[in-house]
Amino acid sequence: MKIGIICGHGNGDPGACNAKYGTEADFVRRLAPIIYRYLSSFASVEILDSSINWYVYLQSHYYDFRRFDYVIELHANAGVNDFNGDDSSTGIEILVTDMEEAVTVEENILGSVSRTFDLRNRGVKIRDFLVITEIKRQGVSSCLIENGFLDDEDDMKIIFNHLDDYGKTIALAIAEGFSIA
Repeated sequence: MKIGIICGHGNGDPGACNAKYGTEADFVRRLAPIIYRYLSSFASVEILDSSINWYVYLQSHYYDFRRFDYVIELHANAGVNDFNGDDSSTGIEILVTDMEEAVTVEENILGSVSRTFDLRNRGVKIRDFLVITEIKRQGVSSCLIENGFLDDEDDMKIIFNHLDDYGKTIALAIAEGFSIA
């Protein structure tokens, strides 16, 4: 099995920002190698060029994703403005296109992460975002993982205090979801 990892934002686009935890672009570029390290025990894994902002790139370029069996795009959510924390997690969610036929792997990721780290499971949502839609149009399953809310102190404290274990949990959940672990 061949799995690709895309880091969201970058190339001048920071994504969401938090004075304490940095930018979304930097966060997912720290997370991707951890997922890579653990997932590589079960599959062939590649982190796609992280200097590229794939959202911008795919608006004017073609990229052949068909060499992959599955691609995950890493992001962090924002919009709650809970920079001080309120002892309540806003949580993790995963987005897939309306072309995906099954979400078993994505549900496994959400379940594993929410159980292990007490992050609220916000569920799998259907959104036809550009990158995952282009990947799926090529016949490759994909998802976009919103790894907590960058502007929620509770989410970020949980994730950043356990970043290695967090990435490992995602990797193992993917491997278990595809029955390759």
